[in-house]
Amino acid sequence: MKWIENSAGFVPYDFNPNNLLNTLIITKRDFKPTFERLDARGINIVWIADACYAGNAYRSGNSEKQKFVKLDPKLVAEAQASTHQYNRASNYKHLLFYGASLTTLPTQEKPYRGETRGEFSIEVEKCLNKPYKSSVIKHKEFKKCLKSSYSNYAYNPAFVPFGNQQGEQVVIKASHNAQVNASASSYKEKLFSLQNNQPLLKMSIKSLSSSNQVIKTFCKRELLSVELNNNRDRYIIALSKDINGRVIMIQPKRNTPLVGNQLFRTEVQEPFGTDQLKVFTTNDSTIFKTVQQYSNRKDGILSSTDIEMIYKALTKSNNFRTAQAKVKTISTDINICKKGDRE
Repeated sequence: MKWIENSAGFVPYDFNPNNLLNTLIITKRDFKPTFERLDARGINIVWIADACYAGNAYRSGNSEKQKFVKLDPKLVAEAQASTHQYNRASNYKHLLFYGASLTTLPTQEKPYRGETRGEFSIEVEKCLNKPYKSSVIKHKEFKKCLKSSYSNYAYNPAFVPFGNQQGEQVVIKASHNAQVNASASSYKEKLFSLQNNQPLLKMSIKSLSSSNQVIKTFCKRELLSVELNNNRDRYIIALSKDINGRVIMIQPKRNTPLVGNQLFRTEVQEPFGTDQLKVFTTNDSTIFKTVQQYSNRKDGILSSTDIEMIYKALTKSNNFRTAQAKVKTISTDINICKKGDRE
């Protein structure tokens, strides 16, 4: 794919490299026309952009040999002069743009510290996914989290309380005459990070195709088994979240009783990537009955409302134990999968 001259590409959070046309946003280097189109839709949007490891360079679309071209120092100076200026705010009614980058860092295309994305988005994600007391993140909580997690980033003046009547709710000053409320993390993220002060359960994941070994990465068509060491609690609730963000109920499952300590066994198939497993055990029949009513969903896939109800049932009682794990799967077939493929 060749970049159009004088253009740029936004890579969304849910970017799919196998579906470029629908998930990659190509625009001119002037973002204003794109922002104006989004703002005109009338939907409140908080756009958080991560430009870490972009350095002080940009891609050249008209050069076959030179991959990066240095920016004109004059342009850099003008950009720095306009940073964090209230009087240069655009009159967007529904959109806030919040981006960060350190131009002192070099361009980075290879994974850094095991991550293929910038550090700023990782830190923002951590702050949004923290278990807050309310469904709305308080301004001081979000500000404190960002500052403590990554102190090198300057505090964006767009995050300013807009009127005392809003109290501690996060209110983002997106323009001179509008405000946008930033919601807290989804119930999906809250559910998979839910903990309490009960002892953790022990869960093991083994390959039945590789002499019952405990390994971290599983190959296509490999048979794996998940076992739970639970000798105290009567009811088991097991969920998984796949690479596409779908939450699937594993237990309870109608007409599929548990056998011993084996939570489930399955053959690795698409989609490949890293799945998250989350298990709750409890003796509270009220929790189990609430969860059990969602066990008949097609392919076990839960809706956002299902997830919210399960989360509320668990937090209302708080009488449960938990276990969690990550399972990484790859598209290499088990018949040709080697040790080096798993690392």
